[in-house]
Amino acid sequence: MRNLNGNILFLILVSVGTSISQVLMRWGGKTSAELPPMSPLQWLWHSRWWIVGIVAGWFCGLAYAWLLRKIPLTIAWPVSTGLIYTLVIVLSFALLHEKLKPVQMCGVVLIFVGIIMVCAQK
Repeated sequence: MRNLNGNILFLILVSVGTSISQVLMRWGGKTSAELPPMSPLQWLWHSRWWIVGIVAGWFCGLAYAWLLRKIPLTIAWPVSTGLIYTLVIVLSFALLHEKLKPVQMCGVVLIFVGIIMVCAQK
């Protein structure tokens, strides 16, 4: 537990990577679903961002599992889950032009406050 702050920083980077992987899967899946029927190789090419999202999510999952050896679960789970939840909402709004309701904005702020409170208790 000596290097908890460094591990939390890595946890934040893993959570950002997981959020980006979710957005890539959504973007790639939406793009490939709008295409006409095609051969499997053409589909793979047009679905490349979906596949990149899956692979990135897999690597982030491995990194998170490694981090669980170093960070207490009472910190790792809320920080990771809260960041992923809020970042997916913000990135979906910014990059995919999905609608964001005021109640969602309030929820994002409350989750960030909760994350700060969880990290402050260490």
